[in-house]
Parts: sequence; structure tokens; C-alpha cells
Amino acid sequence: MTLRKHREATNDFSNENIIDSGIRGNIYKAKLSNGSFVAVKRLCDTQQSRTEFLIELTTLGKVKHPNLISLMTFCVARKEKLLGYECMC
Repeated sequence: MTLRKHREATNDFSNENIIDSGIRGNIYKAKLSNGSFVAVKRLCDTQQSRTEFLIELTTLGKVKHPNLISLMTFCVARKEKLLGYECMC
């Protein structure tokens, strides 16, 4: 999913859509064009976040388990690193 579509789905990463916040970034509730919701993790731009992003993306691509939420979207654009997970909201 493109950065533009992630921005649209989160209302340009509006503070109103933040569902969790932490040291590595914020998680936003996002409504996709098909009406479904995802939780978009927006990682801060640090060397550690780049490494974390790659590890998380690789791991989620390999592991499937009924007790784990699924990765639905992702995006790497400029300094943005976004992971969109199945939303339990």
C-alpha cells in the first residue's frame, strides 16, 4: 500500500487516530477504502527502527499462527516505515 493511501486511511496520521504510542513510534487506527480497519505502526526514523522494521517484516512473512495478528499492509517511502496489522478494534 502506498504512503498516500496510508495517509488517507489515517487522516494524515491524525492525533485523533492514535490508538497507542511508544518509544519506537505511534500506532494509528486506519480505515481502508474497502471499509476494513488496520492498525498502522509508524516507526520513528532511527537506525534501530530500520533494523526493527526489517526483522518484523521478515518474521511476519515466515510465521503463521492463529494466535498472531496478520500483517495486512506495509510501506517504505523516504523516511517513513509503516506496518499495517489486522485491527482488533
